Amino acid sequence: MNHLPAGIVVEAGDDGRVRILVDSTACADRFRSVGGSSSEFANLMVLNQVLGALPQTDDITTAAVRATGAVHMVEAFAPRDGVEAMIASQAVALHMLTMETARRAQIPGQPVEATSRLRRDAANTARAMVEMTEALERRRGKGPQRIVVERVVVNEGGQAIVGHVGAPHSLPSAGVAPLALEGVEAGEGVGA
Repeated sequence: MNHLPAGIVVEAGDDGRVRILVDSTACADRFRSVGGSSSEFANLMVLNQVLGALPQTDDITTAAVRATGAVHMVEAFAPRDGVEAMIASQAVALHMLTMETARRAQIPGQPVEATSRLRRDAANTARAMVEMTEALERRRGKGPQRIVVERVVVNEGGQAIVGHVGAPHSLPSAGVAPLALEGVEAGEGVGA
């Protein structure tokens, strides 16, 4: 399995189950790109959790490909710290769950209710994955920003000033002319 990232071992156990193991002695700081932390232990913890979220298989080649893909997916997020690594690993786990659920929804011959439920579940996990990536973008300050307009002043010529206004007395007041109501009968006038 020469395409596995350094420090990851995939082996078949005596019971026939495939195991994905992390050899932390082979690569002291190798998994900082996955865990985002200066703590080797925290990086290994994130890596083990991502690998543990992979769909189980009895095929050693499939397990190796999944492990390699999972590591590269988390690295693609380029986590800068442990919190970003947790968000990235959750997004990767949700992506894998979405794809596995979508695959299962395509299996022919299953009841319509099961197919419908699997499709709903895949859609829900896909939305959750997008929410995780948006959370990471917001944390990095790149997400959509919320702008609150507190006061709008429209000056002559139709120009508006949008921004924070400190005190109400800081703007010049416009004179207010009294309304002329002479000759207006009930039910007439503006809005009648």
